[in-house]
Order: sequence, then structure tokens, then C-alpha cells
Amino acid sequence: NESQERMGLLIKEEAIEHVRKIAERERAPMYVVGETTGDHRFAFEQADGVRPFDLAVDQMFGSS
Repeated sequence: NESQERMGLLIKEEAIEHVRKIAERERAPMYVVGETTGDHRFAFEQADGVRPFDLAVDQMFGSS
């Protein structure tokens, strides 16, 4: 049974191309999937503006 890992990484926008070059060199797929906004929410927004997932960060992590 083979398991696969998925990892998320927060990087500054100006570092995206540098990280992309490293990912290409290592033959690792890389996708930019969003951005941080400072509103303390974890949300996914579709191209049509619908947000199927929109949750306050404190609801996910409590007081930690």
C-alpha cells in the first residue's frame, strides 16, 4: 500500500519563481492555490465568486 503526501507551504509572493525553479529541478509538482489576506479566515473561492468553504481560523484551531 503506497501512500502519497501533500504539503502546503506559505511563501512570499516575490519568492514564488525561485521556489518554482527548485520544484522543477526536483521534478516536484507545485501549484499556487491562494493567498493570505490578513482577515483570519480560511476560504476557497471559485472563479464564479462562490465560496464553498469559508471558516474563521479560530474555529479551526481554537485558542492554540
